[in-house]
Amino acid sequence: MAALVLIVFITNRITESGLDLTNIIVLAILIPIIAILMVSTLIKPGKCLPQLGLVCPVCSMPLVGLASQAIIITGNCGSCGSRVL
Repeated sequence: MAALVLIVFITNRITESGLDLTNIIVLAILIPIIAILMVSTLIKPGKCLPQLGLVCPVCSMPLVGLASQAIIITGNCGSCGSRVL
């Protein structure tokens, strides 16, 4: 029942917005790809952080979350105290 309501809602929105079949196909392909990339980044943030330079060069602790507030205030790593900025 919920799937039917969702299909009717999406169909109405598509007809109101004037999307053609090409746009719908592109969106149907891109939205799941973007969702998969976002979920994989959230599941394994440890791999992405070093590549983005978001770890302390001395102690390798992530420089995100509450640690980022300490860095902004002091310029030092919240874990080891080394100069980061």
